[in-house]
This record gives sequence, structure tokens and C-alpha cells, in this order.
Amino acid sequence: MSTYEEKHALYQQYIRELDTFRETPIQMPENEVRKICDEYIDASNSSWKNIHDPVSKKLVGFVIIGKEFPEKHPDSLCSVAQAYVLPEFRKKGFMTAVMADYMTRHEGIYSLLIMEENEYAKGFWKRFFKKEGYKEVPLEPAPGGYKGAQLYGYAPKDGVDGND
Repeated sequence: MSTYEEKHALYQQYIRELDTFRETPIQMPENEVRKICDEYIDASNSSWKNIHDPVSKKLVGFVIIGKEFPEKHPDSLCSVAQAYVLPEFRKKGFMTAVMADYMTRHEGIYSLLIMEENEYAKGFWKRFFKKEGYKEVPLEPAPGGYKGAQLYGYAPKDGVDGND
């Protein structure tokens, strides 16, 4: 399987898992998932980062960083648009390593849209940003169409957000 096909398979699994947190699953057809995945892979305003298991070299996750809601949050440097690690590879530090590395070069306010029922993701990101020296900051609610999701913002504790 090519890396391109691996990305699509992983993205499809991510979308299926997201549906488990929705009251009414979207159950998006595979061709639509492929189109969305392609948009992220090819987008000039986002950055798809592969996450590989160093032992098996298998693609086990991804993080897509971009400018998700610039019209509502122009001060937000980056948005963790989507992030996923296969369940069997979680709690091994892969996402932490990729994000910590990225953040050494891109300091500022980060935003994330998280499904309210996804306690694992909410806990992971809160712990991660706290450990990296960031604090939670208020952001306007996410634009329409994101029922059941909450927009979170994190800024460096040194006052980049202008509130310190």
C-alpha cells in the first residue's frame, strides 16, 4: 500500500471513530472522505504531519495543522485542525513528540475543535498544552455546523494573547 493510500485508510478510520461521538453519525461515503483527505494533503494553508511507529515504520497517525477559523480568530497562529493516532498506538508519546517539535518553531495561540464526548482528546490536549507552558484562553464558539463540538484555545503563559 502506498503512503497516499495509507493516509486515506487512516483518515477513513479517524472519521469512523469521530462518528462514535456524534448523536447522529455522519456516515460519510468513502469518496467524500477521500476528497476531504486530499484537500488536507494538498492544501497550501495546512500542514499534514505523518506519525510513524519507529519500530514497524507503520503510519499510525497524523496531525493536520492549519488556519482553521481565521475569520473568527485572526490572532490564532495555528489550528490543530485534525489529529489522530490509532488506538493501539496511543499513550506512547507519538502525538506529543510531533506537536512539541512543531511548537518549537511556531509559538503563539493554538485552537482546537474537540467533540464534547471525546474525553480522551480533551484530557490529552489539556495536559499537553499545560506541560508545554500554555494556558487555556476563551475563543468564540465554533462556526455553525459543529454541533457537539467545543472550540478550545491555548496561548503561551508569557502573554502572547495580550491578557497578561
